[in-house]
Amino acid sequence: MPGTPLMILGGVYFGPIEGAILSTIGLVMSATLIYFFSSEVSVKKVKNLMENRHKDLSILIKTYNYKLLALGMICPIVPADMLCFLSAANGIKYSTYILTIVIANAPMRLLYSYIGVSFTKSTVGLILTFVSIALIFIISIKMWNTLKKTNTGLPLK
Repeated sequence: MPGTPLMILGGVYFGPIEGAILSTIGLVMSATLIYFFSSEVSVKKVKNLMENRHKDLSILIKTYNYKLLALGMICPIVPADMLCFLSAANGIKYSTYILTIVIANAPMRLLYSYIGVSFTKSTVGLILTFVSIALIFIISIKMWNTLKKTNTGLPLK
């Protein structure tokens, strides 16, 4: 289940700080499960699939594993669980993996938790929060396109 609705509900029921803390705990737990699940699944099978079907993504993950993971955690539309799985399958250390996820996802967790509070208290705060999320989205997409274009030499898809 996507964590965004739960982060927003956490902000509604517990406030932005408590909601963000609970979201962080849930994020660490789910990321840990994904990490250990990916190490149990045939890593060789996943790598072969990536090499054969998604060579451009495979190159990016091998070259920029934790940086790509951080970028994926920042961008609101990226399937973060899949990117976590692929990063873990490509041999990222657990400590690097968890720290990257927690640090890179912190702004979004706080913003989503604040959305929950803003629904009932502040229209201006809600608007500013949505503008912030939109700016993060636009910047992360531009960073992704730049990274993909300059470092793989492959056409953008």
